[in-house]
Amino acid sequence: MMTEPANSRPAIPWKALLLLEIPGTFFLVAVSIWAGYPWAVVAMLAAIPVAILLLAVLLARRTTRARDGAYGLTTRGAHSQASLTLDLPMERVVRVVDDASHTIRRPRRTRLSPTGAEFDSPGNVKTWGMRILLEYRSITPNRTLIAARAEPKLSLTVIDYGQGAQDIRTLLAAIERRASWDDRVS
Repeated sequence: MMTEPANSRPAIPWKALLLLEIPGTFFLVAVSIWAGYPWAVVAMLAAIPVAILLLAVLLARRTTRARDGAYGLTTRGAHSQASLTLDLPMERVVRVVDDASHTIRRPRRTRLSPTGAEFDSPGNVKTWGMRILLEYRSITPNRTLIAARAEPKLSLTVIDYGQGAQDIRTLLAAIERRASWDDRVS
């Protein structure tokens, strides 16, 4: 078994961030002027939301890779992706993913099809919840690539403190263990 990097790049919710920050800034400025605050105070009240937006943009653009290089795991903001190549035909990969999903507590499988699967992780201190999508691609008749992508359930999430990467690693490790066991049995 070997790993290959995934090709897609995650989206960042720029529009949602701007829709919240820009009207909020104008509202703070308008209320400050109406209340008669000095211009220095008004400028500070306008600068704070802009600084928060810039910080969010910088955090969302930061890309990290797994230290050990496992599964080609990369994270950009609150979106993670990885891949796993199995020496199994695509039909058996579906069964392996189904069996592996019963061996882990988190994430939970919500959908399984011949071309992919979907898993959900509940919210915790790090995140409001994650959705993990698996896509199966047949490389050869006896080799299948599993591309995994984790995205937050709440589209405004900018950073997930590594929860998506942790969930993908747990899921792909369980699939890899189950696939190696499947190879020994068959």
